[in-house]
Amino acid sequence: MKNHYKFWIILSFLVVFVAGIFSGVIIERQFLSKKSDETSRKHPRTERQRIHFPTLDDMAKELELTSQQQEKIQEVFDNNEARLKTLSQEVQKQFISMRAQFMQEIKSVLDQDQTLRFDAMIEKYLSQRREQIERRKNRSNNPQNEKGERK
Repeated sequence: MKNHYKFWIILSFLVVFVAGIFSGVIIERQFLSKKSDETSRKHPRTERQRIHFPTLDDMAKELELTSQQQEKIQEVFDNNEARLKTLSQEVQKQFISMRAQFMQEIKSVLDQDQTLRFDAMIEKYLSQRREQIERRKNRSNNPQNEKGERK
């Protein structure tokens, strides 16, 4: 008789457990997914809103800038853009140099056969990376359909 009670107690726990899982799935699909879908529609690249430095138009409106002030601020923007471009080019050169040094240091540890296989590994990686970049370009050029599905 005691075994009979144990069976019903265990069965009750299992039913409650399964009902909890089922309820959680339903709640997630009905309520939580909709919120994340709405957020991703508002900001397709990311779920959070990007914060940016005020544009010249923003400043002109809020600060009531004169046309002369706007011209001077535009010059500041242009100068800053040129400095950033120069910095970016310098960083790119340093990165390329560091990568070449890194590769050379690795190859100095390998024997001739390993070096050939390492070169093949790197070429495979670079090929996959180029494909990934191409897919991203295509994805950004071809907007998602209305349901947010990707190709």
